Amino acid sequence: LEAVTDVTSQPRPDTLVDSLLVHSWIERMEGSGAQRFRMLESIREFASEMLPPKRRAELARAHAGYFMQIAHSCYSATLGPREPEMHRTVEDESANLDAAWLWLRSHAPNGNLTLITYLNWFYVLRGLSHVAEARMREALANAEPASNEIYCHAVHCMGDFLIYQGRFVEAESWYRKSLWMATQIDSKLMLGVSQVEL
Repeated sequence: LEAVTDVTSQPRPDTLVDSLLVHSWIERMEGSGAQRFRMLESIREFASEMLPPKRRAELARAHAGYFMQIAHSCYSATLGPREPEMHRTVEDESANLDAAWLWLRSHAPNGNLTLITYLNWFYVLRGLSHVAEARMREALANAEPASNEIYCHAVHCMGDFLIYQGRFVEAESWYRKSLWMATQIDSKLMLGVSQVEL
């Protein structure tokens, strides 16, 4: 319900959701604790066609922004006591996170790069390093280079995605690039992380 409120700005999301449930336009899903719902794909497509293009674009942007925040929360919890809970959240929201990735890919290249970086360990732990590598290569090619920690971490993540595929020489090249960037921006965090890998 929180997602419905944030994305649609509906003041009473419970009333809206109850109405959709009564008409069997959505169904409840099992998740990691929060109430979750799924809309049939045919209903989703029909509803999307009924929306004015401007409103459809607004909702897609709001949806991507909301799930970027979810990804950031998971990223911030890495190596902390809430990490297992956050991994379950990413698992539960994988379809929404993929939808956010698709929108960011077309409309916000730097946001796309940030999202992939936030989800780096989720890709690795699920054995999706090859998928993450392809997504990150595209994101790095399309994003504006930036002198900040998240861009440096994105470069480092390429090394992670490659090393988990056994491509050690290529991975080392990305780690060295990340280390050089960390030196340029004086990021103690990324300096430490990159030095550990090398």
